[in-house]
Amino acid sequence: MRAVDRVSLSIAPRKTLGLVGESGCGKSTLSRAVIRLYKPDSGQIFFKGKDIARLSDKEMRPFRREIAMVFQNPYGSLNPRQTVAQIVEAPMVIFADGDAAGRQGRVRSLLEAVGMPAAAAQKYPHEFSGGQRQRIAIARALALNPSLVICDEAVSALDVSVQAQVLNLLKDLQAEFDLTYLFISHDLSVVEHVSDTVAVMQKGRIVEYGPAAEIFGNPKEPYTRILLDAVPTVGSLRGGKEGA
Repeated sequence: MRAVDRVSLSIAPRKTLGLVGESGCGKSTLSRAVIRLYKPDSGQIFFKGKDIARLSDKEMRPFRREIAMVFQNPYGSLNPRQTVAQIVEAPMVIFADGDAAGRQGRVRSLLEAVGMPAAAAQKYPHEFSGGQRQRIAIARALALNPSLVICDEAVSALDVSVQAQVLNLLKDLQAEFDLTYLFISHDLSVVEHVSDTVAVMQKGRIVEYGPAAEIFGNPKEPYTRILLDAVPTVGSLRGGKEGA
């Protein structure tokens, strides 16, 4: 079995590609290949015109500051022994980006950008809610001014009301920082809210790919229709049917 097999897609600058499919279909494996946490067995990964699929770790280093990831679990993705300031500053320290004073200023501006108070900088992750922790994770992802941010089930561990807040934040940050998103989720209602283009993945392959309005308004693949039919709705449902 191939976790990712003959997948071909692209993301336009400052746009969002939603990658959807059930658990185990290969979404996270694909995202880790894009960010080069996994080295693919074959194929090409073009980033700003450069094929990064075969680069050595040393050759890959300049590109790592250009691609960031927000992980699913806001409880497990933050170091509990570090303050929020240390967590957000960590990428800048690793890449020797600026002096200490400049990095501290950058931490403050990033926390403000994600809606966290300045006082949060000296606190620890356990002192915050799940939504607040994910905001901290987003601030860390933006530390090096990346152009591509991969959101791997970034809101699936949050309550529905908090999901909406974080999704709106991501859209605001996209406009403010000219970000391009690869947004991965099994939840089509979430993907519909944020995506310009959608790729539907099943058993390691892309089975449907196109503009979000087309995928959600007129799906062509039976698997896509199955996923859409599984989305809970209230009031007027897709296809004109009425529900409770």
